[in-house]
Amino acid sequence: MKYLKLIIICHILIYVCSCVSWDSGIKSHNKEQRLSSLENRIYNTNGIEGEYISRVGKRITMLLENQDSNYYFDKSDRSQKYVIIDDQNKILISNGLLYSLENEAEIAALLSMAIVKAQNINNQENDRIAMTYMTRAEYDPQALVNVLHRFINEPWLANLYLDKKVHPTRIKTNQAIVNGMKQGLQRGEENFNKYVLKDTF
Repeated sequence: MKYLKLIIICHILIYVCSCVSWDSGIKSHNKEQRLSSLENRIYNTNGIEGEYISRVGKRITMLLENQDSNYYFDKSDRSQKYVIIDDQNKILISNGLLYSLENEAEIAALLSMAIVKAQNINNQENDRIAMTYMTRAEYDPQALVNVLHRFINEPWLANLYLDKKVHPTRIKTNQAIVNGMKQGLQRGEENFNKYVLKDTF
């Protein structure tokens, strides 16, 4: 009887150990699947968001009067806020800045401002011209004023201007210009929420 009990106990221990091992294997497999899914989602998100920014940019540039220059638009995966314009007219919006925006029109505002800077247009006229580019593409120019108001004290915004500083009076001036422009244009919240996946990370 004593040996029988020992045998039964041994079988029970073997069974429990095998269950734990099997359960751990499933958890490990599930974890690997989740990590793989996250990696794929991050990769796909970068592609989706970059293509989305590119579409917004092309919508603006296809209506420019001067078609001599080619512009390229994409997203940088950096968490810092910035817009970069290089010598090849490639314009990048960083993750950190993209995820701080509220709608597609604000993306259009940043891209329009960057295009104007690349064109080296007179500093006193660049916002008006950027807003003109926006309205031609049917984007609400109020978005540019909103971007200035929200980020006025942040260094990345000043880098979009030749004088490296954004004065509060610029906002008032731009608001007056917007008030005289076509109203009821697109802000694109639906598209923005569809293609910009802020909850990915």
